[in-house]
Amino acid sequence: MNSTIKHIRSDLPSGQHYCATRPEITEGTVVSPHWHDYFELEVVLDGSGEQIYNGARYELKRGTVSLLSYYDFHALRFFSDTKLLKIQFNETMLPKELSDRLFLSQNRFCCALSEEETGEVIRLMEQIRREDAVRSQFYELMVRNAIASLTVMLLRKTASTSSPAMPSLIQR
Repeated sequence: MNSTIKHIRSDLPSGQHYCATRPEITEGTVVSPHWHDYFELEVVLDGSGEQIYNGARYELKRGTVSLLSYYDFHALRFFSDTKLLKIQFNETMLPKELSDRLFLSQNRFCCALSEEETGEVIRLMEQIRREDAVRSQFYELMVRNAIASLTVMLLRKTASTSSPAMPSLIQR
């Protein structure tokens, strides 16, 4: 994969704090190394590929989920047509305790989920998409709660591989 690292600007619509999409990626697509100015949570629904996430290689297949923060770098290569659910959001969508944990952690939040866990992640991500489409009363609260639940699930799932957090002064 290309070694030049670029910044990808947010796809978040002006004034919005999150964006939920369901991209379909074509076999052979290569996404060069990059970083974002937002959090990005992705789950693979179908297909295969690989992701280089902060220097570590991860297989992409159904149930692979990853959460990238502002300072994470990643690159992607798709070996087959691949369907994803993706949520981009900024830290205002998370309780401070969770955003601080993500910012201060040295962990890579990428793992393979069981089929049951994958189903739960898909349910929450689809709830976000439905809430955003309808925008009924309290929709943003529902979206925040779903994003927080997804974040906690991933923090718990990757807790065994966590590294000690950097001191907050250094991270800031």
